[in-house]
Amino acid sequence: MQDYFVTQKKDDRFLQRKRFNAWLFKLLSMLLALSSYSLFGPLSSHALAKVSPGLEPRLALRASQQIVETGQTIRVAVWLENVRFISTPMIGFQVRLTYDPKQLQLVPEESGWYEKAIFGATKEVQTYSHKMKPDQGMLEFAQSLSPQSSMSEGFRGYGKIGLFTFIVTERETGQEIELKQDKSILIVGGQAGKNIKHLSNTLVLKVGKTGETPSFDDSRYFSWVGEDLNDTNHERQKSTSSLSRFTDQKAIQNVPWAQDALNRLVEEGILRGFADGSLMPQKSVTRAEFATMLVKTLGVPMVQPSEHHFVDILPTHWAYDYVETAYHNGWIAGLEKNGKRYFEPNRPLKRAEMAALLANLMHETGSGDDRRVTHPFLDLTTVPWAEKAIAALYQEHIVAGKDQTHFDPLNTATRAEISVVTTRILDWLNKQP
Repeated sequence: MQDYFVTQKKDDRFLQRKRFNAWLFKLLSMLLALSSYSLFGPLSSHALAKVSPGLEPRLALRASQQIVETGQTIRVAVWLENVRFISTPMIGFQVRLTYDPKQLQLVPEESGWYEKAIFGATKEVQTYSHKMKPDQGMLEFAQSLSPQSSMSEGFRGYGKIGLFTFIVTERETGQEIELKQDKSILIVGGQAGKNIKHLSNTLVLKVGKTGETPSFDDSRYFSWVGEDLNDTNHERQKSTSSLSRFTDQKAIQNVPWAQDALNRLVEEGILRGFADGSLMPQKSVTRAEFATMLVKTLGVPMVQPSEHHFVDILPTHWAYDYVETAYHNGWIAGLEKNGKRYFEPNRPLKRAEMAALLANLMHETGSGDDRRVTHPFLDLTTVPWAEKAIAALYQEHIVAGKDQTHFDPLNTATRAEISVVTTRILDWLNKQP
């Protein structure tokens, strides 16, 4: 029985930044290099999907299929993606979708906007529009925080706004079906009335035979909406202001070495707290959390799966969309048990596995690298496959041991540790030519 975290070939897509392309290449190379480790392995035969990462915020429509047949049922999700590099949190949004009801028939009982998905259950949320008009082919949703709300209550990161089920009624093969965003507005605090610059798409489906590979690139249906922010200074300040809202302040104070990193990932919407309001920095990082952080850190588009691929992570699981997105992109394949595929979302990562992942990201332990590296740790004999990775990260001051001579490779990696090394790796990558 073997478990897999794997990679796929990188495809160039629109609006890519040169530096980000280099970063993605390094990450994908890293995942491939980890094929010999216990957590990682070669991909099984499921199709390698295209990846179109980017650093820009997006309000995106994602469909379960792009090639559709008459009478077929499809699902369309509305996502806020990568709302990350903004000076203040997003405090409001509006999205209006239109379609031809002669081509798509809405199934109201299986459709709806998610009232509490973006801003949570706080009483300060005001809903201005919550419409579903299938006869007119119009869906609209608008929310904002009240003017009295604290800026810290805003939104960053990824969020699923709604999910809709349609039956395809168009009969002509080759016909295009469009679901348009007639209105796409994102508002941040302190700049009321300004629609911040983001990407918005028209979802284009084609009537054909299910299973066909789309012959068109849906990225060309994205366009820029809104304006640049007045404040373009996104330098991160060494502050713990974003951490003050969590209920476990004693636990946070016990990791002073990780507070800047935790604050940064919380501010960018990559790391979130738990339902009880805690952050739990010393809690082990699970596989589900790792997959979620990977998707958010890379800024990749979400997918709307046509079916779930793991028997132990169903659509009701909080990380379902992120795990399915990672699977779609070829990063994970899970493991087989008695003919069924499992993900084991709650299994924690080990420190050695974390080091192997990050070192290969830096290309310090890639194939053909014969540099001799040294380290002071006496407890790496149990993980010979990770020793070079740990040594490389130690020399680059990315990781440290539990003490001067012990790395504790088989212990699980905590949220604080993952946050520190993730931010250090991101800073390291940003410095590369």
